[in-house]
Amino acid sequence: MDGVRRALPIVLGYVPVAFAFGVLAVKSNIPPALVVAMSVFHFAGSGQFVCAGLWGAGVGAMSVIVAVFVVNLRHLLMSAAMAEPLAPLKRWQRFLFGCEMTDETFGVHITAFQRGWKLCTATLFTCNLTAHASWVLGTVIGVFCGGLVHDVKPLGLDYALTAMFLALLVPQCVSRLHVLVAIVTAILSLTDSIEYGQLKNGKRNEAVTLSVRPMLDKIAGACSNGIVGAVAIAAGMIGNATAADMTAANIRIFEICAFYVPLAVIILSAVVFLLKVKITEKMHDGIVRQLEAQLNEG
Repeated sequence: MDGVRRALPIVLGYVPVAFAFGVLAVKSNIPPALVVAMSVFHFAGSGQFVCAGLWGAGVGAMSVIVAVFVVNLRHLLMSAAMAEPLAPLKRWQRFLFGCEMTDETFGVHITAFQRGWKLCTATLFTCNLTAHASWVLGTVIGVFCGGLVHDVKPLGLDYALTAMFLALLVPQCVSRLHVLVAIVTAILSLTDSIEYGQLKNGKRNEAVTLSVRPMLDKIAGACSNGIVGAVAIAAGMIGNATAADMTAANIRIFEICAFYVPLAVIILSAVVFLLKVKITEKMHDGIVRQLEAQLNEG
């Protein structure tokens, strides 16, 4: 039951989001059986939405494969983070866990391990299977109701995934630094360049924008991991070194590189954002109205 209890917040988010996916996929002319099969065998929320969107736009199969592959590259980093806690499991168990791992189950499990949770295989897989089953259930309902729902926004289903991520984020903000990073990240993700680009250039590059942005996120994540490794080496954290082996100079290097420099970069980024990004919610609404007027005229 502990696995089911752990998966409950995920289930509450997965069912409506999977429902929205089922509706979108059917409206993108994907066969219902294939839609359900995607949720059973693919089971990658953002990847499935990308696939459905590109399918509906008539994009070629190879482009869809590349886009989904790039979007799901984050699983390499998540798997690396889970490698040590899951080391006691057998290889086939780790393989099955990897097939079931999503952003949400990763967040739940890594938080539990960070709090000292002792590995329990039954709890681990019960949580994953419960989350997966809820995603498939939501998809099936969405497929059958696809013809009845014309727009998921009035139902608030388009916000379900965001709400679920917020619910997973809050327990991980255990220090002021975590809270600061969460707030700055939220501020830097408020802009919507798709409609603005359409207004200026006359072309709506939604698929390109939504595909390139995750790729840049993955590249940035890979670079950050490389920087962390370089800082650790510079601070003397190599080989079998322990905290007792670190000198005052090593600690100082670590503090400067791991705290003060990133903090300065975050502040600089926030300043640039405030000075350069001019698209507010009101301005965005105005852009949308202009686009609607242009489409009605055309």
